[in-house]
Amino acid sequence: MKNMKLKTKLLFSFGIILMGTIILAITAFISISSISKELDIFEKTAVPNTYYAHEIHTQLVSVRASLLEAMTEENDADIQKRLQQADATSQELYNTLSIYRQNSTVAPELFNSFESTINQAGDIRKEIVALLEANTSELN
Repeated sequence: MKNMKLKTKLLFSFGIILMGTIILAITAFISISSISKELDIFEKTAVPNTYYAHEIHTQLVSVRASLLEAMTEENDADIQKRLQQADATSQELYNTLSIYRQNSTVAPELFNSFESTINQAGDIRKEIVALLEANTSELN
């Protein structure tokens, strides 16, 4: 290295720096591609799943509210209207849950447990409807 001319030493040093820069650029490109793939997966699964989880929660609250409103109504037509709202929202809930299950990577046992709980709530809802209908027929 001592016998080399200054120009050669500078070109050699510049070449090493250029080679390092190229290696860093390739590494950065590969890393960005990997991050992009992970972001696509996140966008396609996590974000919609968060939306579906929120929708399920909103629909559960809506069903509960409709049933509570039906219990406080005095007019038979209003009671039936609230019960129909609860039924429609329940159907939306099952549809949302089905879509969520298809898109999710969560263990199926969790969905089975959740559906079992919803079905139990549906049975309780049927009992509430029967009581409301019995109560309205007694009032008439």
